[in-house]
Amino acid sequence: MVVSMNSMATSGGYYIATPADHIYANHSTITGSIGVIMNFTKYDELADKIGYSQVNIKSGEHKDMASPLKEVTPEEKEIYQSVVDDSYEKFLEVIVNGRDMDRERVQNLADGRIYSGYEAKELGLIDKLGSLEDATDYIKKSLNQPNLKVVRVTPKNSIMDSFSPNIQSNLIKDIENIIGINNQARLMYIFDQ
Repeated sequence: MVVSMNSMATSGGYYIATPADHIYANHSTITGSIGVIMNFTKYDELADKIGYSQVNIKSGEHKDMASPLKEVTPEEKEIYQSVVDDSYEKFLEVIVNGRDMDRERVQNLADGRIYSGYEAKELGLIDKLGSLEDATDYIKKSLNQPNLKVVRVTPKNSIMDSFSPNIQSNLIKDIENIIGINNQARLMYIFDQ
């Protein structure tokens, strides 16, 4: 699997890219932002000023812990921090394994900052600087398939969105049959996100 980052692939975008065999990014791609964050808006003071209040009927002590109308207790902060820490550890593990990097090195890079594509290349977070076309050419050369047919699937606002994954898979197989895919030819799918 080859990933080509366009203008931005940060945090979750980088997370899903790391297991790829090869990662391309443009020189000015914004990537990195390795870390986990939880944000909560508080407007309890504003609600008090305008006389707004809320009654919660809940099944457990912490069911309303993200309510913007109450203070977060020290115990709730501990719960949230535990979830953030657990997610962060998983993020580090994915990078260590996906990029074959030393854990300490990854930890030093994973402080939430962003990197340009150029910096990411220098730091080993990506493999090559290049465009989607460069990544496509790389795949064609790697497979020794210069005439590889490319099908670009754009899920956003595409008709494919309206179908279940199972139906989408069957449609792709139908497309392959229609255009005559056989053992001599292969298709490459580009999924835009």
